[in-house]
Amino acid sequence: MLPLMTIKHIRAALDRLEVIRYAYESPPEEALGERIAGSLAQGVQLNTQAWVDTAVGPFRLDMLLVHPSGRRVAIEVDGRDFHDPNRDRWRTVFLLCTGKVHVVYRVAASLICTNLVGVLAGLASAEPRFFDGTHAARWKDLARDHWEVSSAEDDPFDIEDVSSSDGWSAGWNGWKSSSRAFAVNFRFDRESCSYERVMPYVEFAKKTALRDIDQLSEAWKERNRERYAVWYPFPAAAEKA
Repeated sequence: MLPLMTIKHIRAALDRLEVIRYAYESPPEEALGERIAGSLAQGVQLNTQAWVDTAVGPFRLDMLLVHPSGRRVAIEVDGRDFHDPNRDRWRTVFLLCTGKVHVVYRVAASLICTNLVGVLAGLASAEPRFFDGTHAARWKDLARDHWEVSSAEDDPFDIEDVSSSDGWSAGWNGWKSSSRAFAVNFRFDRESCSYERVMPYVEFAKKTALRDIDQLSEAWKERNRERYAVWYPFPAAAEKA
C-alpha cells in the first residue's frame, strides 16, 4: 500500500491538473502561468482568463496579476495566428482606460518556448514587487546563459558575428529570443502604456465616435496611410499632386 503522504501528493497533483485544465488556453500560456504562480511575492494574486469590462465590450486577459498595493498587471500570450499588433494596441488602450489594468505586457508564444527563463527574468525586472526575490534572482542568474542566442531553431546563416563588450553576439533572429530582448520589450510595453502614449488613441476614438475594435483599427491605419502619403509621397501620389 502507498504511504499516506504519497497518496496526498498524488491527490494534490491531480487536483492541480483539474485547475490547470481550465486556467489556460495553450501550452505556452500554461508554461508561463505555472512558473509565475509558484513564484509570486506574498499577497500577489494571479487570475487567469480574467474578464475586464471596457467601453467596447468585455475583454478576456490571459493573466492578470494584482498586487496588494493595487497595481494590476496584465500578461497576454500572443500566438502567431491571432496576433495583429494594431488591433492589440487598441485593446490595450481600452483596457487602460478602465483603470482596472495599469500595464499590458505581451509575449509571443514562440518565444516562451525558446527562452522561458528570459521571459520570467524580464517580467521580474519590469515588475520586481510582484515576484519572490529568490526566484527573481535565480531567473536573472539563469538568463545570463541565454543572453546570446537561445533558440536552437535560429537560422545560422542569419546570425551575424557581431560582438560587444558584454559578450553578446547574435544577429536579428538571435536577438529576438535573447533575454536582453525581453528586458527591452517589457520596458517598451510599460512606456507605451503611459498617459502620453495612450492619449492620441483616446482622442482619435472620441473624434471618430467608433466603438468597434476592428473599425477603429482600420480607421487608424487609413489615417496613418494618408499622413505618410503627404510626408513621403509615393510616385502615384506625387503625379496626382
